[in-house]
Amino acid sequence: MHYNFVAPQDAVLERGLDTANLAALLFLTPFNAVAALFVGALLAWIRSKQLKRPVLGISVREDGLGQTIRLYHSSPTLVAIAAAGGTGFVSIFGYLLLAILLPFLAALALAWIATISAAAFGWWSARKKYTEIRRDALRSRIELRSPDGLSYSVAQDDLRPVQYSLRTAKDSDGDEAQRFLLTLPFFDPASQQERSLPLPEQTTETEAKQFATWLNGALGATKF
Repeated sequence: MHYNFVAPQDAVLERGLDTANLAALLFLTPFNAVAALFVGALLAWIRSKQLKRPVLGISVREDGLGQTIRLYHSSPTLVAIAAAGGTGFVSIFGYLLLAILLPFLAALALAWIATISAAAFGWWSARKKYTEIRRDALRSRIELRSPDGLSYSVAQDDLRPVQYSLRTAKDSDGDEAQRFLLTLPFFDPASQQERSLPLPEQTTETEAKQFATWLNGALGATKF
């Protein structure tokens, strides 16, 4: 037992980091990640009903002169949580194997580094892929940025309503999965060509129509 001579009431049985608690927390990481994803999705669904628009992976900023809408093709927060949960699950067994070759604390530290790094990398990767739309109300211009970094500046009248189409593909189990592809068509004055900006996919037609209706309204495009 260790105690403070000046204040004997400050006492501990063991000094240092309690590795058992860190190991238990690592074991719970996948379960906590699943719970966080479920709660986050539920809160997002409730919020989307209130705002009448999707909220996951969407950032809307007002700056007085216009509005900037950033649409992430995958929610960075959800990607980070999923990456942490998946890596944490693997790390549970990984650090036990590493503990055969390394000290227990070193193996546990490597497992936590891998889990945290996976979450940070997932968040960073998801943040890189986005579509950005800025509406400049003062100049009646729309500034567009595609996920590959290309930028366009178009007049309000050159913007077309959001469109969506059904795409059927095979999932990892070989079953058919339906996704709705959304695009924002516009006329590019620089190239004198019709182009389209890719938007995040939606899983149901109801979500696709809600997304299109909201974005058309936010950009002042013709109603869907």
